[in-house]
Amino acid sequence: MLVTERNEGDRPADDVIEAYVRDHGIDGLEDLLADLFHWRMPGAPVQPQLPAEILGFLDEDPAPPAWFTGAGDPWQRIANARQLYQRSRRTAMVVLGCASLPYCYAHGEIAGALIMSGRLASQVRRRLGETANFVHTVMGGDALQKGGAGLLWIRKVRLIHAAMRALLLEDYARHQHRDDESVANVLLKRRWVYRDRQPINQVEMAYVLLTFSLVVVDGWKALGITVSDEEQSDYLFAWAFIGHLMGIQEPLLSRCTTRARAEALFAEIIASQRARQQQAERLVDEIARGQRLPDETEAAEAVEIVGAIESGRLLTAALLVLLRKSVLDNQPDAAPWFNKTLAQSVIRWLVDTQTAEQLWVDPAPVVRSVLHQLLIGVGGIARLGRGESGLCTDFGRSIEQSFCGQAPRFSAAARGD
Repeated sequence: MLVTERNEGDRPADDVIEAYVRDHGIDGLEDLLADLFHWRMPGAPVQPQLPAEILGFLDEDPAPPAWFTGAGDPWQRIANARQLYQRSRRTAMVVLGCASLPYCYAHGEIAGALIMSGRLASQVRRRLGETANFVHTVMGGDALQKGGAGLLWIRKVRLIHAAMRALLLEDYARHQHRDDESVANVLLKRRWVYRDRQPINQVEMAYVLLTFSLVVVDGWKALGITVSDEEQSDYLFAWAFIGHLMGIQEPLLSRCTTRARAEALFAEIIASQRARQQQAERLVDEIARGQRLPDETEAAEAVEIVGAIESGRLLTAALLVLLRKSVLDNQPDAAPWFNKTLAQSVIRWLVDTQTAEQLWVDPAPVVRSVLHQLLIGVGGIARLGRGESGLCTDFGRSIEQSFCGQAPRFSAAARGD
């Protein structure tokens, strides 16, 4: 299943990047990628000047998908989703840090790409802040309309992903002489060994989308937030539309529009990825024991997959350290013995056991673990009734203060990185 989708990137964005490479070469693409990382939006001061063809793509307003107007007023549904997010924003920060990112780290190719780009290996703090700022931006008023900050950020991300795909699919042997460890050169020198998929493919994009939609809704509920069926439906609808803007294609995208379909797709992707990773681990073990001599390509792919699993564990360990530090730094007098292991308990509450164990997220010590689970189980970490309150508000505020303020935002007032 999903074989074709794993071999597809984002054709409109890929076409723009391929044309740019034809005109400016790979060195030109290296410069463009650096400029895209620093570009905010039209009119922002102190930022790179992008070529006309790139600005043209950024300024496009894609037509909505066929299902967009099929059930009620679509913009009202997006407004309803925005209201839900704003009402429970700080709890969403907790879910993003303790569920969405860990699920991404558990997907080998996603974790491997993040490590390769250097965007997380040395900047986990920045990445969580970027993720939270992105979600906050696209959930803002008129953000998804033409000229809105959310739509422009989405279009920029599509070009960055397309540039990364182009760099990874280059013949790595031709670029080993490069000394500068820029993001582009790291990608150029990396051998893409996977035979059955493109980097940052349609399935991976849909999976990440679901960590922002389905996982967040489930996280709210798990932490005690009341979400009605209508609110849940509107939130998934809004993020499916964001997925359309991100370049996810039909019919894969239509599987993100309702809870039943989203759950089925999420489970299918996880099951497929786990089977792939387990097969690779067995093969590497057989090679190490001298029980099997596979061909070079098969062996390289298996080693890469196993290495990506380790990358996910490294990223999770760094994330846990930073989450723990943010809580303790922002709540120095609030029972540090209790808060020290709160993040790992929340992760184990929000993600399935197999994912937590794959990422080596151990349970907290017994007494603290029991207390954490009791508090979460009665809704004390988020709220009882309507309106955010309790420990989750403090935890979410800690994440905002420690991560969001130090990560770039996407606005006309933004300066530098």
